[in-house]
Amino acid sequence: MEGPFRGSEALALAEVRPEREDPNPAPPDSLQFERERYQMSVAKRRRLKVLAPVELVDQFEATLQVKSDSSDIVVLGATKRFEFDEDRICYVATVEIDP
Repeated sequence: MEGPFRGSEALALAEVRPEREDPNPAPPDSLQFERERYQMSVAKRRRLKVLAPVELVDQFEATLQVKSDSSDIVVLGATKRFEFDEDRICYVATVEIDP
């Protein structure tokens, strides 16, 4: 892209990449995280989404208990409730962690 900006010329390069996420993801077959990997930063809380198939939540419970085996990572609110996501056709629980 090129164009004038406050009396001078500016040049910018725009790179178009395909979307990272599948717009129509398949429902999970088992309990899984939304992403395969997460990048963590010190002192920055992250929200991780856990996906569960409908059959699993219907058969057992609609709650998720989360523990960390690392003293460096604190799980905020260890018990989370699954909620049905119509777009993904599965249950989703959001877990907040503080590294």
